[in-house]
Amino acid sequence: MKSVDLFGYKVYENGDIIGLRGVKINKNRPQIKVYWGKNRKQKEVSYARFVYYAFNFKTFNFHDKSIIIDCKDGNKNNYSIDNLIAIKRGKMYQVENNS
Repeated sequence: MKSVDLFGYKVYENGDIIGLRGVKINKNRPQIKVYWGKNRKQKEVSYARFVYYAFNFKTFNFHDKSIIIDCKDGNKNNYSIDNLIAIKRGKMYQVENNS
């Protein structure tokens, strides 16, 4: 299984994150607290956004809030990198309103 190291966290392609102390982070919470960046400041981030960023850090601007990360299959506990998709905020609302 493929994995990426991001700020000391090990992020696996199935969506599992191993924290700084070697303990698996709970997937059932939509937000997680991580020590972020070079300054190691604690920040609360979206679990899905963190996983997506780990595998797409070269092309994805984490701080661009006009892009949200959603699950393709609608299962909010399936954070597999194959199940995550970046969507412009306006396009997501258009789709929801048309259904």
